[in-house]
Amino acid sequence: MTRLPVLRLLAAAVLFSACADATVPTGPAPDTAPEPALDAPPVGRDVGAPPEEGVGTFGRIDEIKPQEQGLVLYQTGFEAVAQGNAVLRGARHELSVGARHARLQVQIRDSTEIWVGGERVEVSALEVGMDVLVVGRVTGAAIHADRISDLSDTRPPEEGVEAALAAPASGDAPVAAPAGPAPADVTSMCMGQRLPFDPVDDPDVAQFQGCWGGPSASDYLNTGFIPVFCPLIGCVGFDRLTYTMALGGWGFAFPMRFEAGMPSNLVYHVPAQVPIGVHPEAADPAASFWGGLGVDFGIRFKFCGIFGCYNLGTMYLSAFSTIHRSEQAAPLTGQVLGIQTTSCPSIALIPVENFPLNPLSLGLCQTLELRGAPFRARVRVTGAEPSWTRYEEYGPAGAARTIRPGAMSVGVHFDEFWWQPELHQGLAFRFKSFNIRLYQTPSIPLGGGRWDAVTTPYPGSGSVFTVATDPLSPVNDLRYLHHPTAMTLQLEVDPAPTALVLTSDRFRPEGTPVTVRLSEAFDDAPVAGHAVTLHATGAGGTHDTTLTAATDGAGVAAFLLPPGEYRLEARYAGAETYLPSTDTQEGVYVFTPTTFVVWGGNPGGLAPGDALQFWGSGWVRQVEGGAWAGNASFQGFALLSGPDTWVSPPASSGAMPGRMTDVISVLVTTRVERRGSRSHGNVVAHAILRVADPEGYRPAAGHAARGILRTFLP
Repeated sequence: MTRLPVLRLLAAAVLFSACADATVPTGPAPDTAPEPALDAPPVGRDVGAPPEEGVGTFGRIDEIKPQEQGLVLYQTGFEAVAQGNAVLRGARHELSVGARHARLQVQIRDSTEIWVGGERVEVSALEVGMDVLVVGRVTGAAIHADRISDLSDTRPPEEGVEAALAAPASGDAPVAAPAGPAPADVTSMCMGQRLPFDPVDDPDVAQFQGCWGGPSASDYLNTGFIPVFCPLIGCVGFDRLTYTMALGGWGFAFPMRFEAGMPSNLVYHVPAQVPIGVHPEAADPAASFWGGLGVDFGIRFKFCGIFGCYNLGTMYLSAFSTIHRSEQAAPLTGQVLGIQTTSCPSIALIPVENFPLNPLSLGLCQTLELRGAPFRARVRVTGAEPSWTRYEEYGPAGAARTIRPGAMSVGVHFDEFWWQPELHQGLAFRFKSFNIRLYQTPSIPLGGGRWDAVTTPYPGSGSVFTVATDPLSPVNDLRYLHHPTAMTLQLEVDPAPTALVLTSDRFRPEGTPVTVRLSEAFDDAPVAGHAVTLHATGAGGTHDTTLTAATDGAGVAAFLLPPGEYRLEARYAGAETYLPSTDTQEGVYVFTPTTFVVWGGNPGGLAPGDALQFWGSGWVRQVEGGAWAGNASFQGFALLSGPDTWVSPPASSGAMPGRMTDVISVLVTTRVERRGSRSHGNVVAHAILRVADPEGYRPAAGHAARGILRTFLP
């Protein structure tokens, strides 16, 4: 008995079967079916009935009926396990009619072809227990067989797809494990594809793969440029082989790129418009949609010359097959994906006996197109203020959402996927002459309906949809990915710019703090609980001082400096969420307020840098002009008698300060008069003095105190 590889056997099973176009996998949606609201989970829909014609199924003969006119098929499915180096590592046929582990009635007609061991036999050759492939037409709960092929001794090819493409027309395939249940760790529900998206390089691409009916498979082999014909200016050759095989089913691989991001990173606490959406990607060079009925091989030709290489197109080789294929991206709202019909059955209109090519033939071509629908998901945004969850629908343009990051990473989590395009079919007639295509008519619509291509939770055992997986692929070479149930994107957030401002003025009475305020530059919001450092560089003999304080709820930090003259620099070192910032202030005076008096009525007045006596006997000797009529014994200390007047106190009042600091404030007077034994004067200004010898100060007349005028208080 000749042993045929699985791929070659499936090809032989359909090339000679009576072929009819398979219908779309679902009927028109009910007119009364409401669209789900965006604030509620997706509503499930009926998938629809399997195609009535051109279906295939595997099973084991459980019973042969009387008169040999029928049999009962126990549908266990068909497991195929390729060798370890094969592209198709493991796959299982999903039923296009009936149910797994159920009995299916198979009707045999006079026209039914029976093949056992690669030879056509009578129906009497069938035996209970045989594994068989049945191709035919569904009627009610039964299938009317066009062809029944024995599979009991089939084996997978040693070299996988490559061997199947190049296998000779005859000869035994290498013997491997017999067909039957796959190992427990092979859970592939249908044959997936190698898509051009690496899980490491493209972690944001979800590879939605699945199938309907079955079995259906499609793959490609890049051969490198192989020249076939070389004229003087270059060479014509091919660089890729593709194949599609199906028995009344379709497979799909719709990679979707989940997007959430900006041209530049988000900034902490700064609201920004973030584009969020789902962008379909083309599966090229793999197929995004494939299937039909039959086997189809494609050869992509190129011309390579001195100016480069150019694609000449793909030639499809098939016989008695209706095959569809597309590499384009999934359509969203307002988009249509036309699925190419690469081959369709032809009937010779002018047959010529013993002549292999028909002068004129008519092809019956099934046309398919997917009409776009929005991709829907539940979106949860975390790490934002506030975090939110909502159901959203995405078209080609996506959506923009305002996000205010509340952490250094914002997570955008997608789940509960729902994409339900409409799959429409039609019929077109293709005329060929000597196998050259002359004309194809416009498509005649045959109807269609909604198709749940992507849903989560993904279809379970009760659905005709299946999920492509390949757990045997290594992690760095995931060829067939499972139908994902969630996708999370993490957006990095930049620390926010801050503003640090010295808010106190340059003149601070002793005991009054120097204050700084730390805020976010975007909206002046306070930054609380963060450490700020104040570097006070002394001038004129004042010592340097460095202090650190934390900001309060208003973003303010306060520092107490000893009296002196300073240059201030406030520094915020930054944090994970905030950028550093600084502020400086020149000519800052922390002074001890006093009511000592200096004379400012001399010609020319006073100027910074003047040396002045503010206390002690001989004070009046600095009076050289002006409105002076005070007591000659006035020694420079006074008490305020009004907002802009002073009076000398009795000598025994004890009101003088007991100590002196480096920097003090004094009263500037230009008019003094005597009233009895006491002097009265005006206050025209307040000035800052640097005391010459603070340690030598004594509150007694014999101890004169002098200083240098630094500036006037505003």
